[in-house]
Amino acid sequence: MLHVYRLFNFPVPVKIADEVMEIYKKRSPLVAKNQGFIRFLLLQNEINKGELLFIWNGKQNSAT
Repeated sequence: MLHVYRLFNFPVPVKIADEVMEIYKKRSPLVAKNQGFIRFLLLQNEINKGELLFIWNGKQNSAT
């Protein structure tokens, strides 16, 4: 198994950044039940509230 990490810098208008964070917090628990899922984080920059960082971590079968 390979560990896979994906990072995405996701700029949003500051006026909707808090709304996007709330949607993330209320997301379906089905996301965590997907095969290979380890972690999915959404972080908000404390200085620039419109700068969000998505971090996805999962497992992937290696090709043999």
